[in-house]
Amino acid sequence: MNRNRMYALLLAALFLFAAAPAMASWVSTDITGLGGTINQIPQAKVATPATVVSTDFKTGYDISVPAAVAASGGKVYVTAATVQNYFTSTGETYTAKEELPLYKISSTAESLDVSPDALVMHPLTAFTGKTPADLKVVKVTGTNAFTNYTRVYTAATIANRTFAVISTDKKSVMGATDTIASGCYVALCVNSADIVFNVGSGDIIDPAFVYTTASVVPVAGVTVAPAVKVVAAGATYQLTATVSPDNATNTSVTWSSGTPSVATVSSTGLVTGGSNGTATITAAAAADATKKGTSTIYVGTPVTGVSLDPTTATILVGGTVTLTETVSPANATLKTVTWSSSNTSVATVNSSGVVTGVSAGTAVITATTNDGGTTYGKTASATITVTTAVGPEPAVPGFSDSELPSGVGVATSVIFPSSVSASGLNSSASAIVTSAVANGTTYLRMPATYIQDVLSYRSGTMDQNIYVPLPVIKGYVTSSRTTGLFMVELSYWSGFSSLIGKKAGEIALVKGVSTSASASKLFTFVDAASKFADGTFALSKDGRTLMKADEKFVSGQTYYILYAIQDGGPYDANPSSLIVSDPCFVGLVTGTGSSGGGCGIAGFAPAAVLLALPMFGVMLRRK
Repeated sequence: MNRNRMYALLLAALFLFAAAPAMASWVSTDITGLGGTINQIPQAKVATPATVVSTDFKTGYDISVPAAVAASGGKVYVTAATVQNYFTSTGETYTAKEELPLYKISSTAESLDVSPDALVMHPLTAFTGKTPADLKVVKVTGTNAFTNYTRVYTAATIANRTFAVISTDKKSVMGATDTIASGCYVALCVNSADIVFNVGSGDIIDPAFVYTTASVVPVAGVTVAPAVKVVAAGATYQLTATVSPDNATNTSVTWSSGTPSVATVSSTGLVTGGSNGTATITAAAAADATKKGTSTIYVGTPVTGVSLDPTTATILVGGTVTLTETVSPANATLKTVTWSSSNTSVATVNSSGVVTGVSAGTAVITATTNDGGTTYGKTASATITVTTAVGPEPAVPGFSDSELPSGVGVATSVIFPSSVSASGLNSSASAIVTSAVANGTTYLRMPATYIQDVLSYRSGTMDQNIYVPLPVIKGYVTSSRTTGLFMVELSYWSGFSSLIGKKAGEIALVKGVSTSASASKLFTFVDAASKFADGTFALSKDGRTLMKADEKFVSGQTYYILYAIQDGGPYDANPSSLIVSDPCFVGLVTGTGSSGGGCGIAGFAPAAVLLALPMFGVMLRRK
């Protein structure tokens, strides 16, 4: 190219930029030795056509590209739907975007004789305040076909398939952190021989758009709920995947099954049960497959419900009660539960359902079936009241099992049931109890009318006016020690003051059996731990040292009554195995008549008579 031609082109450049500043500019990339600036060489054969037809594009693009562009305002742009397809496929979001007008460069452009790399500058209008490093440029070759340009920051690195941001002087390539101002350009470089980037048929045509992305928030993890679920064969269940953090740029996941023969999963997380067995369902983050969550699916019989026994209980600080869960149906595939406390500062619960009082207050203990997990499983709850007050809670005997006779052990998880259903009493015993309240706690006891009937029946041996109704007790025994030892604070209950001054051996413990007073049974008084057996009772000031028969009750002292009941024995009113329940009351012995069973001093009356006979004979001889 001679010097006169070069001057002519430079003059034309000034004219074209002044006359049509919005027109795309055709510039050469022959920039050797230009000190990092772009030598602008205008080319009159650059155009931004108002329309395009299929014949404008080479074979392979003659259908796909026209479908991805549309005319608007006298120019052709990539359609909004095509742009959205891009963001949907990449999972990205944008803070700003700009569709660039499609340009067309004639294959006879003189500058192509210098270099096949064509560089076109487009004015930027949507990115003021951004930096070149923020920008991304996408080449569009179809409604769902995209290729990215590579960003460069120096004139020397501009080449095919690259782009740069040009300063307002139309020649300086901006650095990565420079601020884009109004009047800056984006320059796109395409090689005329590039069969991918150049979609034109003979000419160079470049449909593209520019955007800046929001800051990419990576996926930190994926959880699947429920973590465990039983699904019947042929049934379906919808799993839910949660991607964290909530503002992750791409929250989509891909589902898969580890054992499709047992359970399959759809693209939306819908599980279908196959053959009996276990399958692991995985949800992997689309943005990072190493981040995944799983759910264990059992194909079998799902859980339909769960219940607890008892549903209410009151325990002392440091005391315990065992809750027992019943999962239905009985043949459920996964019958285990997870225990939780609503307030662990009041009461804790272990994996076996044993609740321990921590401080005074109320806590709700919940059993959740593992079939379905903590969110979707079946639940049942029990309200536990923890108190520091003495009574109306069961007390714990001061003996270890090893100190008791063979077969006798301290009953565990003892409660005062608040309802007949919680007590487990048989139908006969259930008919002779009623609800009462003490210290704000509901419990069961025998009503005064029934106690009076029993006293009337035993009118020859028991005081008709002195009695202390005890709360119904319920506790657990073991297969090796089927006789449970229970302890109740006798001095707590109404009526105890009438026993002051009486002797321990004068106390009677009466078990109610049915509405028939004659069916009631009396426990036998003992004064040593070695004598404990089914149907015996003892009295104590501390729960360990047992009172002798002639020891009197005094005012201001705490007293306990301990009694032994064998599981399934005549004193047990609970038909369930290894669970003992009993309604009782305390009375006072007054005579030696028929008692229907051993009771207090009455049990010693025959011996007393025998001891008196010799003395009586002596008296007769003296006369």
